[in-house]
Amino acid sequence: MLVALHARAEGQLFWEAGFEPAKYAGVAQGRQVVYPGAPSGGRAAAGAIPIALIDSGVALRHPQLAGYVAEAADFTGEGPEDFIGHGTALGLIAIFGNNDNQFSLLSAKVADRQGRVREQDVIAAIDWAVKRGARVVNLSLGFRGVKSEYRALCDTLRYHWNVLFFASAGNFPRPTEVYPANCRLWNLHITWTDPRTPRKDELVLE
Repeated sequence: MLVALHARAEGQLFWEAGFEPAKYAGVAQGRQVVYPGAPSGGRAAAGAIPIALIDSGVALRHPQLAGYVAEAADFTGEGPEDFIGHGTALGLIAIFGNNDNQFSLLSAKVADRQGRVREQDVIAAIDWAVKRGARVVNLSLGFRGVKSEYRALCDTLRYHWNVLFFASAGNFPRPTEVYPANCRLWNLHITWTDPRTPRKDELVLE
């Protein structure tokens, strides 16, 4: 799939309300995000549904998560490991937050250790994940601007019409537009958190 990309295409990860980015800074020093009470050494069941996390990577040797990572790829040049904890946290919630463990993870790292994201990397990561069987793709990231600037990104989601995308709106005040959340496609669901009732961050660092 050929796309034309504009020069100013740097985005960011979005932390859900109730989560504190500073809490996860210890990941860069070797500390580990864990899901309290979740067992270690588990593995994805045969026929598990692959969920793609287009994010900051995951901790590939994580005792709770490693057995659920079907494949990992890096689009930043840093390697597939997660240096900021965002992708690992989402992976833990995806696997253990639903209580049935019927999912596996495809981790596509597009955010570097500063949390910076490039549009071309997100597009390449989506194509990579879909080729590996992902039918659900999570994008807790975005780019602020207008639709004409991010047409290539929107076109990528539209091209993969049989994939369900979840994209974060970033909780910015109007009239801020965030992409891909504002692509307005039928296979795209928008996620946001009411800051008045934030999710409780149940993950801990060890």
